[in-house]
Parts: sequence; structure tokens; C-alpha cells
Amino acid sequence: MQLNGLWPVFLAGSFGAGIAELLKWYGLRESENLPEYARSMFYWAVTGVMVVVGGVLAVLYGTSDVNAILAVNIGCSAPLTITAFSKAAPQQRQRTRSVAPPRGARTALIDFLAGR
Repeated sequence: MQLNGLWPVFLAGSFGAGIAELLKWYGLRESENLPEYARSMFYWAVTGVMVVVGGVLAVLYGTSDVNAILAVNIGCSAPLTITAFSKAAPQQRQRTRSVAPPRGARTALIDFLAGR
């Protein structure tokens, strides 16, 4: 299926980015300690921005005669690439000796993007 125009390509790219974000949240469901940021509007806004970035990236690749699967794939790559880069960044150290961070501790944006 071929897509033509800004909005169809943007929506297909955003759909792909949404799939990648859903996979990240699906992976977190098995976590014994659901991260604190899961309840934060700021991090949900970051998730929304990642979906939009996927759509924008797909548009930047072109809007004329774009294969729908390619647009979805390009959109999906945006959050996955940012996650891969953020996983390479060192994890922030906790100042306590406990294994789990203390209740109420703030999670860094880099840890959220890395899926930690």
C-alpha cells in the first residue's frame, strides 16, 4: 500500500512509534516494582512526544509514494533508537544502600527512556 501526503505518512509513522512505546510499557508490566514515573503525567507526555517524533521522522523521509510498512518501520525506529542510546548512558547511582530505590525517589528521564 502506498501513502501520499503529509498526514497519511505522519499517522503511519506515529502508529509505528506507538507500537514501540507500547512494547516498552508491556515489558514493564512484569517488573516487580513498577517505576514511579508510570504514574507521572510528565513521563506520559514524554511518551506522547516520542510518538509524534516517530511521525515527524517518517515525514522527513518523504511524503510522496511512501510504502505504508516503511513509514511504520521508520516511525517505530525513533523511540527504539533513543532507547538504545539512553541504555548506553550510565545509570544514575542511588545514594542509599538498598537494592530498590526508596519510595518517592525521582526517576531520571534517561532511566525512563532506557526502560529502567
